[in-house]
Amino acid sequence: MEQPNTKHRSKLNALGSDKVQVAPLGYLPHLGSQKVAHVNIEAQGWSGTAVSLDLRLTVHDPSGAAGVNIDLVRMAAAALRAGRGGHLPEATSLLKSPPGTAV
Repeated sequence: MEQPNTKHRSKLNALGSDKVQVAPLGYLPHLGSQKVAHVNIEAQGWSGTAVSLDLRLTVHDPSGAAGVNIDLVRMAAAALRAGRGGHLPEATSLLKSPPGTAV
C-alpha cells in the first residue's frame, strides 16, 4: 500500500504546481471504482474582483486510466520497433510521477 505522503506527492507532480492543495482521502468503500474530485479555483478578475469557481468531477477510475495505459503501451511498442528502450521522454506527460521527480 502506498504511503499517504507518497500519494500526495504524486498528485502534486501530476498537477505540475506547488500552488495547488490536494487532500487525498484514500479508498472509500461506498464509492467503489468511482473517483470524486472537488475543485475550487480562486482568482482575481477585473479591478481585483474576487472570482471563485467550484466544481465536482466524478469519474470511473479504471476506465479513466485505460486510455493512458493504451497510449503508454503504444509508445513502448513503437520504441521497441525503432530499437529504443528505457525511459521514453515522450511518455513523461502521461505519468503522475515521471522519472526524476520526487515521489
